[in-house]
Amino acid sequence: MTLFMILILTFCTAAVLSQNPENVVANKVNFVELGKLYAYKTKRNFGPFPDDNLHIFCYRAKDKSIRRLFETVELRLNIEGDNYKQYDGATPEEFREHYYQQQSLFSFILFSQKRVRLPLSPFVSSCLGMASQTPYTLELRILRIDFWHVIQLLVGYLVFQYASNLSHNEIFYYVTRIVLGICSSFMLIIWLTSKLVARPAAKYGILIGGWTIGLWMIQLLWVHMQVIIVTYRTYVFWYIMITGSISFIVCYRWGPPTNQRSQNIIKWLLQITSLSMIYFSSFYEEATSAIILVAVASKCFDINVAFTG
Repeated sequence: MTLFMILILTFCTAAVLSQNPENVVANKVNFVELGKLYAYKTKRNFGPFPDDNLHIFCYRAKDKSIRRLFETVELRLNIEGDNYKQYDGATPEEFREHYYQQQSLFSFILFSQKRVRLPLSPFVSSCLGMASQTPYTLELRILRIDFWHVIQLLVGYLVFQYASNLSHNEIFYYVTRIVLGICSSFMLIIWLTSKLVARPAAKYGILIGGWTIGLWMIQLLWVHMQVIIVTYRTYVFWYIMITGSISFIVCYRWGPPTNQRSQNIIKWLLQITSLSMIYFSSFYEEATSAIILVAVASKCFDINVAFTG
């Protein structure tokens, strides 16, 4: 047992020591590779102007194949604070064009998105630009089989096949309505805020801008969901309890839809949502499109068999 533990510690130490960080050079295109760690360290600047700390990282696309159906690629950034800027582009030339446009005096970005985990398509070349005065490290991570995407594909297929049954299920009705009520409370607050404004111009300005802010906040909440749940678990608990209870009361008051047309609309929405889940379950769009065609064809075949039978 002791020998086994020594061997494990030896292999872990060798793996850590073998990952020597590669220094990042400004204005140089760094093609990221698996197993390499790219590190940037600040340099002392005694001049009146700051150094050019723009760094370019590019990912080379891979050929599409079935064995990469559920493969995901991610750039992982390790940096302290948020004193940095990020720029995107498909090629180094496109990236530099976006960079110079944003550096213009007439450019203004309302919500700059700063991400420490950047998912990429394995089959599309892309570039990331970093402008930072803070040291950081960046590495490429590849997951051969992303089980979340596999689950998404399976759930989407099952929902599509059983959409007719789910549209008549009362438990599914209450669960989905409660979840939608919890998630849409931000939009309700924005709508009520717009109603309190007297002037129509300001009202529509708050309403339109508010929806943008609401969507932006939802995206931030999704990215930092784990940190928010751990740090503010008491507030998260009471928020879910209050909004979930209100949603349940409203749903219980009106009850599940009994009209056939309403149930058909719910079924069609479930089918559209499930097909979207299948399509976005992989970066290999041609393969997911083929899966969608097979699912739709099998569903139509079942309907024809039921009619002829």
